Amino acid sequence: MAERIAAGLRRCIGVKKAIKCRQMVDKLKAEGFQNASDTKVRDIIRHLRRHQGMFICADTHGFYMAVTRDDRRHQINSMKSRIKEMNETLQAFLNIEENDRRQAEMDI
Repeated sequence: MAERIAAGLRRCIGVKKAIKCRQMVDKLKAEGFQNASDTKVRDIIRHLRRHQGMFICADTHGFYMAVTRDDRRHQINSMKSRIKEMNETLQAFLNIEENDRRQAEMDI
């Protein structure tokens, strides 16, 4: 399935040819990959990005291969923004945990 997804994405050059995850799943199932799912496709895309050197962009249009440096910059900036948001949420959770720990110590 990974080879099929990679081959398909190589034809999705630029945002105008982006493909949604659900479309990929539907195409894969039509080709006989009955265990295809959104989660499986996203896992494979993560693998292709990390281990196969594919610069796969993702946005509201779907997944596509970067064409320009601007495509790459946009994707990198988008990921940095999401990391920042996740870190802020993580810090909030850690603060809650710390406050709960302190409260438990005071209750003893």
